[in-house]
Amino acid sequence: MRNLKLPVKRTVALLLVVSLIVLFYKLLEELFIVNIVNPILSKVESNFLNDTILILFLIYVFYKLIRNLQHKTHVSFLQVLFDVVVLIFYLFIRLFKNFEFQELSIFNPIKYLDLIFSFFLLSPITAIANILLPRKKVRSTVNELFNDDPIKNKSQDLLNRNYKAQRLTEDIFQLTSEGSVAFGISGEWGSGKTSFLNLVKDEIIRSDDNNSFIVVDFRPWLNLTIESIVKDFFDTIRSAIKPFSQSIGHDINHYSKSLLKADKYGILDAVSKLFDFSEKQNLTIEFEAINLLLERLGKRIVICIDDFDRLQPNEIFEFLKLIRSSASFNGFTYLVAFDKAYLIESLKNLGIPKSEYFSEKIFLKEERLTPITSDQIMGFVHNSLKPHFGKDNQSLTDYFEKRDARVLIKASNFSPLRHIRDGKRFLNSFLTDYKSIYKEVDFEDYFNLKLLKYSYYDAYASLFLFKRRFLSLESGVKSSYKIKYESEGGIQNRFRDFKTSELGKHLADSFDYNEEDVNNAGKLLKDLFDVNNYLPKNHLSISYPQNYHKYFLDNLNDNDLSEDEFLKVLRLKIDKIKDKIDKWHEANKTTNVSYRFQDLEIKDIPGLDMYENAIKAIVYLAKLEVENAFSRRTYMGYDYNDLANKIKDREGILTKRFYSQNRTPKEFLIQLFDSAESPYLVETDLLNHMYSDFDHESYPLSRDEIKSQLIGYFKKFHEKQKNFDFNAWLLFHNCKVKRWHGEGNGPFTSETFYFDEAKEIMKEFIKIDLDKALVDFIDVQPFYGSKESDNKIGISKGVLNIFESYDDLLNFIGDQNTLKALKKPSKFKDEFLDFGNKLKDNNYEMIAYEFQYQAILEKLDSITRQYNR
Repeated sequence: MRNLKLPVKRTVALLLVVSLIVLFYKLLEELFIVNIVNPILSKVESNFLNDTILILFLIYVFYKLIRNLQHKTHVSFLQVLFDVVVLIFYLFIRLFKNFEFQELSIFNPIKYLDLIFSFFLLSPITAIANILLPRKKVRSTVNELFNDDPIKNKSQDLLNRNYKAQRLTEDIFQLTSEGSVAFGISGEWGSGKTSFLNLVKDEIIRSDDNNSFIVVDFRPWLNLTIESIVKDFFDTIRSAIKPFSQSIGHDINHYSKSLLKADKYGILDAVSKLFDFSEKQNLTIEFEAINLLLERLGKRIVICIDDFDRLQPNEIFEFLKLIRSSASFNGFTYLVAFDKAYLIESLKNLGIPKSEYFSEKIFLKEERLTPITSDQIMGFVHNSLKPHFGKDNQSLTDYFEKRDARVLIKASNFSPLRHIRDGKRFLNSFLTDYKSIYKEVDFEDYFNLKLLKYSYYDAYASLFLFKRRFLSLESGVKSSYKIKYESEGGIQNRFRDFKTSELGKHLADSFDYNEEDVNNAGKLLKDLFDVNNYLPKNHLSISYPQNYHKYFLDNLNDNDLSEDEFLKVLRLKIDKIKDKIDKWHEANKTTNVSYRFQDLEIKDIPGLDMYENAIKAIVYLAKLEVENAFSRRTYMGYDYNDLANKIKDREGILTKRFYSQNRTPKEFLIQLFDSAESPYLVETDLLNHMYSDFDHESYPLSRDEIKSQLIGYFKKFHEKQKNFDFNAWLLFHNCKVKRWHGEGNGPFTSETFYFDEAKEIMKEFIKIDLDKALVDFIDVQPFYGSKESDNKIGISKGVLNIFESYDDLLNFIGDQNTLKALKKPSKFKDEFLDFGNKLKDNNYEMIAYEFQYQAILEKLDSITRQYNR
């Protein structure tokens, strides 16, 4: 059977028994007849009751067999062998001996013993079924995990330490001393002592051409007491030497028992009195006898002792003395791996004087392992990650191999992982989480955050629990999180000392982080939130608010938008895209949809259809109705800097990538604008941005063409509008543009103005509902109505955006042509003119005035209530 270690001793014993049975068969047969057949089996009667009992037993055997086959029950080779021997023996008697076996009363050919011995068919049939029907391989992710097993040979030597192992091996081979010699291998926890010990063992075995060495492994940590350690130690030595010398094994066994019995109070006195001939002469004699046999054996015994520094202090001291005295046999070479700091501390706790020098008395040579560098650790992590990324490993390469202006951990020779063991444990936690979220996060940010979580968990938890306390949200092209300092320094924050930040002080004060730990945690945090502020961030970066939670949850929320879903929708026809945007809107995902469109770059769009659909989708998204902070319905809007950049044809980027002679970016924009529907707010927002942009020449449309579109929208809206509503004001203000002046490297200036055509259209809007316009024109002094002196009223300065002066406004209201063109009679005109003339007498400075018109009274009352809340 596969993958089974045969129990050799038991198998040999079974075969020996079978051989004895064959040799003494005649004698055994007579004993069987006299003692079992005649007095017992011959008395059994064949009847229905006995038949029933044995048939039920057969049913049980059959049931047991079915269960074994279902569960693919493992059976040992020894069990199969034993059952087969029993069956052969029974068949021999059944077929070739003239015993009268009792029969079933209901079916004579079957004997009672046939049913009983059917039990021995279970294990052979089960074993055969397991071979013919092998177990299905269980789906497992074990191979995805990095186990903490030490390396076995130089092919696995990632730290390039094998040359040191070779040198130590040469020292062992060149030993001339007949006595015992001990070598120490020291290093701190996780530094690879066991791996280095394995390298030395491998070198000894490979270099031992004359078979002069016996290599023995011993792990004292597996024992519970010093007595059990000593016993196990000598048992291990005896087992290793026994194949080469039965007598040495026997003497070592006897010596260990004598040593353990030497003093009932413990090994300490037994060892100390080893050479006290008055009391322990027998131990000395046994010790010398073993030495003599070892000399005759002519082999060097190399005993590799690992996990030594896991022992209790008293056990360490006792075991060191065991190596130095009672087990210092000729030809013994000890290789002991230990943490020297722990050894010194243990001996110091026992009151051993000059404990820092104690190991020098034990070890002829101490090989102190070179500390593992940050580059080695990160190199191991890099190489371990490569197979999991396959061909799509650009982000991995960028992080570990590129050297640029960023202050990354790789560039500053810093790693929060101290050992290869740390690297393995980190990878085991990182890979599983990353594979579940990798499409939704930036690798660099995610990797750094998980490093922070692994090495400085308090900093990680503080970011998760108290984001607003330790991070500030800074506005810019895109709002992003930055590390918060007591006094904010804007872009200069990235040059500030992290320990002066709110989080740095919190780590030092609340968690007793030392200065080095605070600085190291700060290197990761500044890379996440500060350092790369002047370089483009991946749109999935943790520094952007819409992504922040993903990095801690390792998952998407219900209102998140996955990368796969977004890109899949973007490949659809525009009508399908709009339907999906509506569904996202219903699911409260539109904010994240807007963010994702902002992150979409021209270089990431593969073709013309997807590009034009993306622009149309953005415009459609911007027009969706939402509720603002004042519970009023408004349109969602969009970042028009981003949308404008997406339609610029700077250096012909759009033309080269998407368009040909048959179609141009300009034709697409004109078609987009011509197909717009009232009230044209998103389109005019965009056009206003394009006209006022310093880089206006990069757009496919000229300024005159942009102006024509703006005025055209305003005219069309007026022609179809029967009421004077707020949208008219919005369209009018979108006709307020900026024009830049200047050439070359000289200073540039700008002027802001309204198109004259827009002013005339606005005057036509006023004629639709003069009274409503006049109410809108009324303005009040700050904190109106909060006390008796705060009661002055005037005309808004916004009027001057439409009219040349306040006089011009009053003349417009009183003009007969205006009155004839009104869509409905005015009830407020005369009162407003009276108010305006009194203002004129006061040089249009605000005055106290008692209005009677109900609409203006309601407006003033609303303002008063607002200031008096």
